[in-house]
Amino acid sequence: MRARIFVFLALVGFAVVAFGNATSALSLPSWLNRSFIVEHVSAFPARVYEALTPKPRHQSAFLLLGKAGPGWTAGELTDTILLASVNTETNRASIISIPRDFLVRLPGQGLSGGRTTKINTLWLIGTQDARRRGIVDVAEQSALLRSAVEEITGTSISEVVVVNVAVFTDAIDALGGIALNVTERIDDPAFPTAGGGTEHLRIEPGFQVLDGATAVKYARTRHTPEGDFGRLRRQHQVLEALAAKARGLKLTEDLSQLLALYELFAGRIETTVSIDEIPGIALTFRGISLSNVKTFALESIGREPLLVSGPGSSLVPREGMFRYDEIRAAVRELIRENEE
Repeated sequence: MRARIFVFLALVGFAVVAFGNATSALSLPSWLNRSFIVEHVSAFPARVYEALTPKPRHQSAFLLLGKAGPGWTAGELTDTILLASVNTETNRASIISIPRDFLVRLPGQGLSGGRTTKINTLWLIGTQDARRRGIVDVAEQSALLRSAVEEITGTSISEVVVVNVAVFTDAIDALGGIALNVTERIDDPAFPTAGGGTEHLRIEPGFQVLDGATAVKYARTRHTPEGDFGRLRRQHQVLEALAAKARGLKLTEDLSQLLALYELFAGRIETTVSIDEIPGIALTFRGISLSNVKTFALESIGREPLLVSGPGSSLVPREGMFRYDEIRAAVRELIRENEE
């Protein structure tokens, strides 16, 4: 039981940082309510818990996706794409950001087959295709994007987790905001808002505590000298700040806070994770400390930049369009160095 609640927290915290139907949304059984947990969790014998819980996966990779969500222009584009590799034998993890403008080629079949597109459109294309066939299922919706990330990085993905701006915002607010050092003045005169509007976003530099709405804007704006690369860097910064806040609050030791978070987010996270898989995934994350989680940007993990400018403001591999040998080797070496 404790493992089920723990993985709920782990998936929320892990996915929102960075950012269907009843069987595809992360939710717990109806019988697992507040009174049941309060009555039984603290008294559940540790030896029985260990005996009933599956062994953790020693090496797993998760695809963590962030999208704007309902109410936003192009709300189904996944502008945050993170590959998280976890090694439970060494209790280390690597999170690699994949730029949204990475150019990919679609399979030569279906309505969109044979053409090229930016990688952040693949969830949208997969969702549209699934719905056209009457299917609402995260595995189907994410199949194109999952396959593309596996091909690019040479890494087999175990599960997919998708969150939107509202979940990201509410998660930060539920934890009381996040503390971080804003290293540059943010002045974006046309930051997009829900419904297709804009606002003038200003954030002054310095150490400060940001609420959910401000942290989301800080992570999403591209109106800085670094453009999308600066956006990726700030996403990593917010990820680390949120993880640090969750660790500092010792959420896994506070049942009331766990229950409050569960009630807030149950059913709002789209994922391929099933209830039966939750205990094993909980153990996958349980022994990993924040200091052993490293974040990287795909374009900067090699000795030289792995990506160069391509057609239509896209990014393509330095070794050639749709050629991934160099990227795969760099990802493999990064994971080996960071997790062994």
